[in-house]
Amino acid sequence: MSHERLEGEFIIATPPGSAPTIIAAVQAYQRRFPEVKVIHKSVSEIPRMELGEADVCFFFGSKPADPDYVVMPWMSFFGGIYAHQKYIEEHGNPKSLSDLGDHRFALLSEDLYSPPNDWIRDNIPKQNIVFTSNERHVVWRAVQEGMVIGCIGDHLAHANPLIHRIKIPVPNVKTVCWVVTHVDTHRTPKVMAYLSCLKEIGLSGKLDTEMKLDVMPQV
Repeated sequence: MSHERLEGEFIIATPPGSAPTIIAAVQAYQRRFPEVKVIHKSVSEIPRMELGEADVCFFFGSKPADPDYVVMPWMSFFGGIYAHQKYIEEHGNPKSLSDLGDHRFALLSEDLYSPPNDWIRDNIPKQNIVFTSNERHVVWRAVQEGMVIGCIGDHLAHANPLIHRIKIPVPNVKTVCWVVTHVDTHRTPKVMAYLSCLKEIGLSGKLDTEMKLDVMPQV
């Protein structure tokens, strides 16, 4: 595979805000096959891969069940509800559910899969949700700036000693990122080469507790 010449376009689809997850593999892919032009699409649903709308799609949530898809786990992320030290110094760290009405929260849009965000939506008074975005990295940045309490991936929180989990018990839920290809194109040279690059960067199928933070994508 490494000596084969590949060219043309290669389309990768990811949910909004998660494009950085694929950059390391794209870099490895284009170093090996510099004539391949990679096109990234931000999508909220799996595109019509049978029509060529994407060669590879990354998908968060329940495992896609379409029999025409080849579905493989790529990474598992654990997410929790966190606040930055700056926020805690100004507003405190809630100690019970009754304290939540005194705090400011960020939330992802309802159309984005995120169990911890669902917990916020179900438990926080609406008037306390002061910031909403359909981009994961925007919500995470708002937390990291000390603006709000919100959901971020455990791997990001653990990498920053100034970010702390809120004290009240909140479910820590695993979110799986699936790699989806179409059965008709799964074994084509360009798809197989890209999947090989995913494996080579050392992240395929690993839980975040097994990952090295220095190579983690900033999703």
